[in-house]
Amino acid sequence: MRKISLTFATTVAGVLITACGGASGSSGSSTPPTLTITSPENGDIVNEPFTLTFRANVAIGPPESGDYHVHIVADGKEDDYVVVTRSPYTIDNLPAGTHRIRVTLQHADHSSAGADDEVTVQIEKGAGPSATQDDSGGDSGGGY
Repeated sequence: MRKISLTFATTVAGVLITACGGASGSSGSSTPPTLTITSPENGDIVNEPFTLTFRANVAIGPPESGDYHVHIVADGKEDDYVVVTRSPYTIDNLPAGTHRIRVTLQHADHSSAGADDEVTVQIEKGAGPSATQDDSGGDSGGGY
């Protein structure tokens, strides 16, 4: 009888540990993850290149680290995103005009973590500060 009880207790503990472990890139907390663009503000006029800053309530890092990361999408082109692993991020190579910039929080496996934010900005070419994407912490794919 004691052996059965010990086996049962070990099985229950294993199930609880697995259930509490969560998905890859999870904070382990019951608070849902959040992601907010802090700059620029919706409706701002910006010079290109411009700096996008955001804030999340979870750890952000490269997908291989197991942390969350951010996808940046311009103008609803969901298949043409840039993976970003820290804020701020420099956006360039968008033409002058009105653009919708969306950020989404992703698990390490690139599945949605359910948090996102969006701003619409008017881009003007020219007088913006010079910066390179290598200084921004994102991967170089996508061309923003």
